[in-house]
Parts: sequence; structure tokens; C-alpha cells
Amino acid sequence: MIHDVVDLAHWQEFFQCNVTQKLSERELQRERADMTSPFQLVINERLREMAGVAKYRHQAVPTDIFIFAEGEPSRREVTKIGGLPYRPANLPWLTLPSGKPMTFVAQFCFADSRDILGSLLGDVLLIFAENDEYGIAYNWLTEDEMQRQLVFEWVSCGDFPLVTAEMIPRAEWRPFPCFGAIHRTYDYPTFDDLAHPDVAEYIPKINSATKIGGCPDWIHYEEILPGQFLCELNSTMPEQLLPYPFLNQSEPLVNHWVGKRSRESQEFDDLLHWGSSIGTLYLFIDNEGQIHWTMQLT
Repeated sequence: MIHDVVDLAHWQEFFQCNVTQKLSERELQRERADMTSPFQLVINERLREMAGVAKYRHQAVPTDIFIFAEGEPSRREVTKIGGLPYRPANLPWLTLPSGKPMTFVAQFCFADSRDILGSLLGDVLLIFAENDEYGIAYNWLTEDEMQRQLVFEWVSCGDFPLVTAEMIPRAEWRPFPCFGAIHRTYDYPTFDDLAHPDVAEYIPKINSATKIGGCPDWIHYEEILPGQFLCELNSTMPEQLLPYPFLNQSEPLVNHWVGKRSRESQEFDDLLHWGSSIGTLYLFIDNEGQIHWTMQLT
């Protein structure tokens, strides 16, 4: 495995009291927000256990979701947001026609997910966006303008020098760097939630997470794009009041960032979002290997 694997049993035991309290208070709709931290994963799996979804495994679609740690990984090629990309040092940095450098947003590593998607054009897909103070102002773009906002680049894993921080042009928009640990689970697009009226409103049939494969978790409505669903990149929104908002950070965000650091560092603002909104980027790939994408905002 290239990615670290989430130790679900450990986190279930760690968060047991908090999960019981949240479930009893019926604060579930908020907790099923995009999974970023281990607490959100534990809530998600507990709800599914309550609903008995294991009986519906014949309807399941496998997916690899990612729970994030703060900072840079020991292996550069893993799925990550912001920071340093897995990119050869000898490649010129991507720019817009105006010459303005683009921002490295995120990358997906498919090496541990081949059984879901099969062969691809590379091991790692890098995502670059127009370098703007607020990221992608998606809600103000025409369709043609939207498609020019993102550039995708495949890289195959190998032994070569990687780009360093000094080689990357300074950007106005720099997503907060974090990297993913992998968790294999399933989407249940045809799950009959009417059979479980007590928890039906809250059962996450389709995982809302940064993920590879499975089914897209549309925020508003289904969109039809060419090819097969490849992956989705969600905004980074950990639980702010509980410990371990990230796998490697024990302090709640309100203590870790606001209490211990200068608020001027704007870490909250740098958590991945799209324009001025929270949303999800959906990627599809056609038979020729072309990436097609769309975005939905809350």
C-alpha cells in the first residue's frame, strides 16, 4: 500500500462516548457533512451499522475514501490537498496564457485503487487551478470559462527528482496542506432506506467524502458527464470542537489554530473550499482518457 490505512477500530473506541452523545441528541444531519476527520468517519459507519446496510452488500459499489492528516506526508505520491505535488522537478510550472502561474490544488493517487477503476493514464492525477485570491469563482463562470479554470496532469510513480517548495511560484490562493489515509468502504445507491424509518433520514447511502470510485455524492442534483465517475474532491471541513480534527492533530481546531496561533495566519480560510462557498469537485474520465468535471456548491 502507498497510503496509510485508517485504523477504524481505534477511532471507534476513541470516539465512543462522543458518538453515543451525538446520536442520542439527534444531531446527525450536521455530522454527516463531508468526511474529513476520523470522527466524521466513525459517525458515518455507526449510522450504517444501525441501518444494517451489510445485508445490502450485493447492491454495494466499492469506493476508497480519504481521512486527512495535517501537513506533508512521508510519501509525496499519496492523495493530498495543497502543499508539494508529486511532480518531476524538470517540468516547467504550469501557467495561464497570460503567463500567470497556476495553483496546485490537490492530487489523487490511484495506485491502491486499481481493483476499482482498472488501468489509467498514470498513477497520480494532479489538479491545478487559476491562481486567484479566493480559488475558483465557479458560480460566476460560463461553462467554457469553467472548463479552462482547471488543468489536469498525469504522473506515473518512479524514481526521479521532485519539485521543491522553492521551485513553486508564490500563489494568492494556497489550500491548507493535508494528506489522506485510505479507507475502503461502499456506496449503496439503491439502498431501500424506507425499511429503516428511525434512522432513514440520516443514513449516508453514498459516502460524502474525498474519494476514488463509488458513486458521486451530488449536493443538489445528478449531472450527466461523459465517461465513468473517477473521483471527487470535497471541501475540507473537520469537526472543529472535538479532538483529532485531523489524524495527526489531537487539539480541536478552535484551540489549535485560534488559541495557539495568530488568527492572521488564516488557517480556517485556507481549508479547501471553492470560491466563497463549500462544495465538491466531480471528475469523470472517458474512453480516450480525457477528464471531464463539474462542481456543485452548497
